[in-house]
Amino acid sequence: MTNQFEFRNSVKLVIHNYTQYETIYKLIESEFVGLEGLKDEDENEIQGLLRWAKGVVMLASPVSVQNETLVKEMIGGNAHWAYLAFAPMKDYQRIITTDTGRYVVLDASASRLISDLASNITDNFLSK
Repeated sequence: MTNQFEFRNSVKLVIHNYTQYETIYKLIESEFVGLEGLKDEDENEIQGLLRWAKGVVMLASPVSVQNETLVKEMIGGNAHWAYLAFAPMKDYQRIITTDTGRYVVLDASASRLISDLASNITDNFLSK
């Protein structure tokens, strides 16, 4: 017997709360206050992790699937995020350094969900 696999992207992403920031630095200043950092492979302290695609940097908090309703939503193709913070960041940079520390930015452009979300944010929030 061979294993079977099915790959599906979410049809709909529901974001329950969001904050738009003018810059990545304002996002970092507000969202990473008081968090303890981790160490990277060179023992440098990393204060936080962000995702980037199509000129938008994001910090997301998905909703954990804890009840039957959310499981049905997920099976039906709907993903839920409790919170999303975002800001424009035209060019990708792997590391952002501020007075409070270093922040890793992952290039999430390969994710269709993140790329589509970045386009939606640009069209509906950043282009106004």
